[in-house]
Amino acid sequence: MKENDVNIFTLLYLVSNKDKKLNKIKDLEREGKYYNLEIFRENQVYKLLINEINDNNKGLIEHTDIFLWALFLPNTSNSIKVSKSGLIQKCTFRRGLLNVSAEIY
Repeated sequence: MKENDVNIFTLLYLVSNKDKKLNKIKDLEREGKYYNLEIFRENQVYKLLINEINDNNKGLIEHTDIFLWALFLPNTSNSIKVSKSGLIQKCTFRRGLLNVSAEIY
């Protein structure tokens, strides 16, 4: 991993803490695979644009859990909703008719 690379769990931590390091993140690592990452903030919602760098790389684990699978699908709309206090409330992944969300009650 390069200095400004993070995995999804570090990204969630930085989002929940509104950390200034979010602006420096360019790559996202998942199980040995790398993705370009762009983050856009609209009020309390962070939109993530994730694009695979090398689609020939299968990574360490080819088949993973549904949460990570949906997050890293190509051409997917990803967002993280955060409360004003910084608690992550909801993560949503949309691609065509597919809609996967995880919400904390």
